[in-house]
Amino acid sequence: MASTRKIDEFRRIGRHVVELHNWVSKAIPKDVFDFKTDYQPLKINSIDELKDILIKGLIANKETIEQLPEEDWLKEWVLKSGDWEMARLPKAGAVRYIITNHLIHHRGQLTVYLRLLNIPVPGLYGPSADE
Repeated sequence: MASTRKIDEFRRIGRHVVELHNWVSKAIPKDVFDFKTDYQPLKINSIDELKDILIKGLIANKETIEQLPEEDWLKEWVLKSGDWEMARLPKAGAVRYIITNHLIHHRGQLTVYLRLLNIPVPGLYGPSADE
């Protein structure tokens, strides 16, 4: 894989990680999240813009968590793409399985690309071998 391809893939996954964080405020308040109508891929032009989106998303996520009534966390949430239903589970389960597990997976992918690009890997769950 050429270095340019590695960098492009690292950027793509990095954007996806930021956008997944923001699903807490963009997808969880809805009862149904439909990729065909509700999803717009994140488009950025710089690392600073990506950081800004992550910071603003953190604020929106906190507000969403604080404002969502407790009983809504057990309310059914559906992930679909048009007529194809991909998942149906309580909103609390969607945060755990659809968002958090997905984030863990893609953070792992990012560490692989850091290694391939000779960039030290930061500690994710404690010190890394590079620290």
